[in-house]
Amino acid sequence: NVTVTTGMGKSIPLTIQMQQEEQGYSYMLTDMSEKEDAIYYMTVSAQDMAGNQSELIYRFSLNRHGSTYDLTQISQITERVYNRFDQIFDLCITEMNVDEIEEYSIYITRNGKMLDCQETQKRPESNDKKEEVCYYVESAGNEQTGYTNRYIFYQENFAQEGNYRITCYSKDRAGNETNNTLEDKKAEVSFVVDNTAPKVMIDGIEPGGIYNEEEQTVHIMVQDNFCLNK
Repeated sequence: NVTVTTGMGKSIPLTIQMQQEEQGYSYMLTDMSEKEDAIYYMTVSAQDMAGNQSELIYRFSLNRHGSTYDLTQISQITERVYNRFDQIFDLCITEMNVDEIEEYSIYITRNGKMLDCQETQKRPESNDKKEEVCYYVESAGNEQTGYTNRYIFYQENFAQEGNYRITCYSKDRAGNETNNTLEDKKAEVSFVVDNTAPKVMIDGIEPGGIYNEEEQTVHIMVQDNFCLNK
């Protein structure tokens, strides 16, 4: 008997081809390559004519695409795109992989300029270091459930106005190298911090002015450092 279950205990339907050989039988699982990337357990049990039984269990993983990313906790910020600093909170990106994440790097740009990323558990006391971003990583998981890295970026990092872009690179135990900006990951993280109100300029009239004219031409100009809404 041959069975395959996921690391969470869910049974997987299989298509098996059996072939008789001189010393017994060989079995081929013909559709495993179609299954999702995940952790799997294969259990093979056998019993001979005398009633002797044996069983062997192997753990393996399908990992062809590397990590996936959960952006649920920052979806409001990325969907809104334009944010004030008081709308920003500690940002969390969760990376999930069926295999252990052996290497990772964080890259952050503001207005296209690379910032210095520092992994630390200590929150920045001030924003004096305007070109530095502080973050920390929470790693968890095991062979049964897979592995996660939670990258937490302190709110204080984003006090400066600008267009931010966050890239998370990693390499897993299976040798897959990936990052969240790849098109098939659908996990790009970019947003704008804008603390400056639009500027309004009026030309053609003065405050309290009185004009004895049938018509008066007035020019109104509105400017913003990023983008106007209405």
